[in-house]
Amino acid sequence: MQSVLWSLGSLLLGALLGLVVAQSAEAVPLAAGATVAVYGVAALLSVRAIRRRVPFARTKDDRDDILRVALGRHLAEGNALIEEVASLTTEADHIVDVKRRAEAWGRRAADELDRERPGWRSVFLDDSGIAQFASQYGDRDLVRNWLERRLIRLRELQTRLG
Repeated sequence: MQSVLWSLGSLLLGALLGLVVAQSAEAVPLAAGATVAVYGVAALLSVRAIRRRVPFARTKDDRDDILRVALGRHLAEGNALIEEVASLTTEADHIVDVKRRAEAWGRRAADELDRERPGWRSVFLDDSGIAQFASQYGDRDLVRNWLERRLIRLRELQTRLG
């Protein structure tokens, strides 16, 4: 779709520049310069690395790749948090610190998911009872269960993305 729009835009610009040139012979260098500039911008936007930095020029594949990277990054961070909390037993202050960082991670992940794919935030935050760790360390297990549910949802979203 975007390539069709670029083609139509180029044709329209060419037609307008042709009208300008037909009106005045002095405008030929200006028209030629403008045409080269338009095609130069189009060529730059066809380079994937540049296209990713220009939101309106991204293709569906670009958006999917960006989301894959974000999901992988959030999975890695969540896995690190769950490993950290799993090793704790009675360190209440440390458990509270991990819980605070886990909640901040969850907010960042949910915000990014919602920005990239509206509606995915609700899937990520779904609290269906899939993961239930239980031991004598209740506070730790609450944080661990919450993190594990988020990680399971991230994996589901990664699978959905393909």
